[in-house]
Amino acid sequence: MTKKDYIKISKLIDKYTLTSSNDGYKFIGFRDDFIEELCDILQEDNPLFNKNKFIQTIYWEGIRWI
Repeated sequence: MTKKDYIKISKLIDKYTLTSSNDGYKFIGFRDDFIEELCDILQEDNPLFNKNKFIQTIYWEGIRWI
């Protein structure tokens, strides 16, 4: 990944979060939309990126979003 990829990811995170003065950042977007857009960025970086495996890991192997 390059700097431009990290910038894309940071913009995506910004799109789905908001600042709360008490608790820092809180997730406010739709999780599925966030994951889809993140997968698009990762796919652009690596055409061999396995979107299905990535999503399976999120939903079935214990990774949970706020």
